[in-house]
Amino acid sequence: MVRKRVKESKGSIRELKKIKRQVQDIKRGIRGDEKVIGLLELDIKILQRDLKRRKR
Repeated sequence: MVRKRVKESKGSIRELKKIKRQVQDIKRGIRGDEKVIGLLELDIKILQRDLKRRKR
């Protein structure tokens, strides 16, 4: 069980990092609109909440 939890948190951390990179790319103007940026930032907030819950 413990190992499974660790794997889950590692995976979600990787997801967070990927999405953060995407947001940075979009903000640099590689691709995307303001709506897309807003949606990605919401996704990050949701993922961060999930991470905090899993750490507890």
